Amino acid sequence: MYWHLCAIVFLTGLLICVKGANNWAQLAGERAQNTATPYTPEKWQNNMWSGRWGHSVVVFNQSITRSYLTEEENSERAQGANPVLVLLGGDDSLPSTSAAMKSGMTSGKLRNDVWIGELASRSQASWQVDDRYFVDDKLLNPQLIRSQMTWREATPGRIAPATWLSGPRFSEPLSNDEWIACQESIMDKMDYTLILPDPTFCDEPPQFCYENMNIPGCHPQGMWKKDNMWSPRRGHGAVVANDKIVVIGGRAREYARLQNDMLVGGLGSRKRIDTVREYSTIREEQVLKNDIWDSDDGVSWKLVNPGCRDPQEDVLLQTEVWSRDVSDPQMTKLVGSAGSKCYRSSECYGVAECKVLGNNTREKVCVCPMFSPRENHAVAIQHRFSVQDDGSVISQDVIYVVGGFINVKQAFCAKSSCGPSDGYKLAMDDAWMSSDGGITWIQIKKAFDNSDTAFIGRGGHKVVVVEDKLMIFGGEMFNPVAKHTAYLNDVWQVALPIKPCCESCVTDASCLPK
Repeated sequence: MYWHLCAIVFLTGLLICVKGANNWAQLAGERAQNTATPYTPEKWQNNMWSGRWGHSVVVFNQSITRSYLTEEENSERAQGANPVLVLLGGDDSLPSTSAAMKSGMTSGKLRNDVWIGELASRSQASWQVDDRYFVDDKLLNPQLIRSQMTWREATPGRIAPATWLSGPRFSEPLSNDEWIACQESIMDKMDYTLILPDPTFCDEPPQFCYENMNIPGCHPQGMWKKDNMWSPRRGHGAVVANDKIVVIGGRAREYARLQNDMLVGGLGSRKRIDTVREYSTIREEQVLKNDIWDSDDGVSWKLVNPGCRDPQEDVLLQTEVWSRDVSDPQMTKLVGSAGSKCYRSSECYGVAECKVLGNNTREKVCVCPMFSPRENHAVAIQHRFSVQDDGSVISQDVIYVVGGFINVKQAFCAKSSCGPSDGYKLAMDDAWMSSDGGITWIQIKKAFDNSDTAFIGRGGHKVVVVEDKLMIFGGEMFNPVAKHTAYLNDVWQVALPIKPCCESCVTDASCLPK
């Protein structure tokens, strides 16, 4: 596989050229021009998402032209489609309370709301113009040119209750892990302990349980399953794959348990707090995620892949204190926190696997078989297809995840990590692909590649698929050792296969970038 640095990029037919800035049209938001009237919810008393950053936007139900279809078939698809814009989550907080007060806004928070935007009800015309009325000099009155864009809230977002609402644990704090424990993709990947004592709790409860969950035999976790969705977040990725909206990773806000090493106690007659059993140790915190959720309407969501809490293999090998060969001049100087020790994979969170790595042949650690939890990564979708001898078509949507920021430790106190609890951010240079909607992932570029034929680590960049090429644009580079930030304006590309991969051959060379 060869990554190419593109000095000049020609995207003939994809770039839309306009003459002058007057061709930019404001469709929504507080009015900032006099040409026409944008969709302004404050004036018309309609809904619209708050000012924010770190959100994702996808186009859903669009009819992209397929080269294997006839002109008539593509036209029929276009007529039956009703493409909409879907805005997902983000952060509407401001850096400080004083800044919020000056702008007249509240301090805001991370969000997981979903908004649906349409340009017009029956066509894609962006404007409604009434040319019967003119002002002086035969100019159209801007008040008569109105944006056809509308927004509606598909869901305001849902989060775990702060406490258990009924049952023997009534009023005790509730973690996000306990709230989503009945999602099928994670049920079989955990020990049935405190989080989910009995898998039968996830069975569909009788209707009377929804009316009164205090009735014996009603288990809240089974009832919450329909309400589960991705936690409030920013810096996440989103694509449309297999006619579903897919949300990938990001920095999230969740109710989580404190780790034992962050608590005090155990001196003299004081008993040390055990985070597994002491329920006072839950707090709301921000965490990096690599979970995968999908939805066919933006309202109901399913956990496709719970992800991991532990890093991927090449990150562990390069940052694990116990596996580093300090005498090796080729070994990176980046250091990280010790991995989660384990005896079996069920002790690892999510899809992480328990295995031996590096120079340590006695202890096993949890290793993530997909990309590490991260934020500000870039995502893209490729539609692969193959026309069979009988004229039938096999198609496949492939999701790509490139780079982003992870957290690593930089300081150690003896053999234990210390410093900030969430570590320091590190820009990644890896790339991954999934051909089954995010259930399984194949690494197509290793991390920490110091060769001159591959791009350097970055976050906040963009990637697109152009025909049979995956292209990467710019981004932010950050190294916690050098304490150096740089902004990039380079462009890289790699060739992609165009035919689908069978389930048993996704790791074959013919399925991977060239």
